[in-house]
Amino acid sequence: MTDAKHEPAGFEECFAEVRGMRLRYLVSGEGEPLLLVHGLGGAAANWLALAPLLRPGRRLLLPELPGHGGSEPPAAAPSLNVYADRLAALLDREAAAPAAVVGHSLGGAIVL
Repeated sequence: MTDAKHEPAGFEECFAEVRGMRLRYLVSGEGEPLLLVHGLGGAAANWLALAPLLRPGRRLLLPELPGHGGSEPPAAAPSLNVYADRLAALLDREAAAPAAVVGHSLGGAIVL
């Protein structure tokens, strides 16, 4: 369901070059931005069941961390700072900063 041929209902599949790395992310809705960050080994699709409840009045951004889903892996071993830096740059690129952020598992550590 998350490949380029079958984007999830109500979401636009996007790709961005962020600090030399190609990231895949999903976008849906309008309003205040909300960034949802998946955990280790996850992907943007991890948020799809919850997304309809969060979408009203929000612009949801569901990135795939470097090395996850459709995002390129980093050249070197990633750190929380590398992940956080890429997400901050993506928010800037999308003119979505400042944004509320929610993370699950590893995503929670990154957003902290």
